[in-house]
Amino acid sequence: MNPEHQHHDNIRNSRLTRALTLALLGSLSVTFFGCQTNGGEGADEGYGNTPPPTIETGLAPKQQPPIRDLPVPVWFEIIDEQSRSYEANGVRFVDHTYQGRATKTQLERFYREQLPVRGWRLRNAQMVRGTHILRYQKNGEGLDVQIADDDRPFRGAYSRVTLLIQSLDGPE
Repeated sequence: MNPEHQHHDNIRNSRLTRALTLALLGSLSVTFFGCQTNGGEGADEGYGNTPPPTIETGLAPKQQPPIRDLPVPVWFEIIDEQSRSYEANGVRFVDHTYQGRATKTQLERFYREQLPVRGWRLRNAQMVRGTHILRYQKNGEGLDVQIADDDRPFRGAYSRVTLLIQSLDGPE
């Protein structure tokens, strides 16, 4: 090949590589940051400072989760057959299970970031037989967050999260 043609091909390939790299970076930026709200009009009062998804988790909270002070990642869906909740005399009981595409580590980081914003204080954390368990407390209630692999085969990085709220004081 003629050295002059090879030089032009190298320049063309370099420009193409640079353009593809910029396009990839742009699409990743939109994926991670582009669809977030700024907590302005229409945001839940008191939760306008919800952190955006981080590169570590890649997860964002739903704007209107089923239980106001329990964040749920976008694209996670409740498993109705495994969920229940009730409230009576100012005491609530919530036992919800959600599933979606994320690793257990991503979900643990998500809840460690999101729950303190909603007033939950971490009491302890542990891992038991592959299940990550985070225990929180707020206003006389205890919250257990249990994060496990989705048990269906060939699911890839799918996980389940169970959110359990109970009164720490017991019935009145």
